[in-house]
Amino acid sequence: MQELKELIKSLVVKYSKKINYNLNRLFFKSMKTKWGSCSKKGNLTFNTDLRFLPHYLIEYVAFHEMLHLVDKRHSDDFWRTMKGVFPKAGQMERELLEYWFFIQESKG
Repeated sequence: MQELKELIKSLVVKYSKKINYNLNRLFFKSMKTKWGSCSKKGNLTFNTDLRFLPHYLIEYVAFHEMLHLVDKRHSDDFWRTMKGVFPKAGQMERELLEYWFFIQESKG
């Protein structure tokens, strides 16, 4: 768990520079319906189940949530930016869905 927190903190620092936005606060908790969330106050919360994902998908989720700090919706601009950084964004979204169901099933 500590490894996940350190990885995400480093990614947040990296992507803060890329999107020119400084995060308010960072949280980690078990979430039942999503990998992460962004609050109106500029806080990010990441699902602790991210620890079961490969590094490249954790990086994808981290950037996705960081991008919501400047674009709250999944607008065309949002997806253009995502695909600019992660050209295989569509494939990664499908992988995240597959991992989601696999992890939920494993929890029983």
